[in-house]
Amino acid sequence: MSFHQLLVPTDYTSKSIRAARTAIEMASQSGGKVLLLHVIQTIQDAGYDEFREFYDGLLARARERMESMTNDLESDVPLEQHVVFGPPVGAIIGFAEEQQVDLIVIGSHRINPGNQAEGFGTISYKVGVLASCPVLIVK
Repeated sequence: MSFHQLLVPTDYTSKSIRAARTAIEMASQSGGKVLLLHVIQTIQDAGYDEFREFYDGLLARARERMESMTNDLESDVPLEQHVVFGPPVGAIIGFAEEQQVDLIVIGSHRINPGNQAEGFGTISYKVGVLASCPVLIVK
């Protein structure tokens, strides 16, 4: 199976950089592209207009960091940059469905074997369970 449209949700940390590099390698083998996605979490039950200045600042910062990350990745594979607002898991799942993504490649951390239940609350775990497409978790 080859994947042509790979989604990498990113929070700009080293774990999401590893996921992006993995996705780029996979896309280079399949002739695909990588969609980088950053989700700006919104305040529940508050309208965008109430916090417009705050969100505009977050959006500007997110776009700068996305540009920097894209430049650092130095890829021959097409990289698309996307920033959306919403609850992270729902935004990632919704974006993947809208863009007809073939594979989500998401970074995660190792779960402590002594406290396995802690891992069930991570974004990567929730995306892995809820996504309608395959999900690759990169550690």
